[in-house]
Amino acid sequence: EEEEDEEDEESGDEGQEEEVYTIVQQGERIEFVAGADLKVLYDDGEWYPGVIVGWTETTGKFRIKLTDGSSTRFSEWLPNSDVKVVGCKRVTESTRNPNAIEPPQGPSKSRPGTPTSSAAGGGGGGRGGGGGGGGKGFF
Repeated sequence: EEEEDEEDEESGDEGQEEEVYTIVQQGERIEFVAGADLKVLYDDGEWYPGVIVGWTETTGKFRIKLTDGSSTRFSEWLPNSDVKVVGCKRVTESTRNPNAIEPPQGPSKSRPGTPTSSAAGGGGGGRGGGGGGGGKGFF
């Protein structure tokens, strides 16, 4: 009986790990998985390293975590001009994975790259701190 349970658990885990996502980024179709590296453009004009933690089907947003030593986490629709997936594979219609998930696109930004509080100035102050409402601090 124990052997059967182990087999069921293993096959269930494999399906979870293999979700592949596909988007068109800068005119090219790409595929990637959770854990893919990316870069995020902040309002200080700097690109910061991050990783895709996962995708939330109900919102259509990807969960992103910065890997620059901060604890910054947020969710965002992809593709997005302020987020570039770099840990990906370029594909064509003939080489793409037919099972790849193509999330719906979110609303386009009306003013890309415009900081919400331009008077604040101080380079990088808006990206660091903890969780409270920092989801859009990078615009």
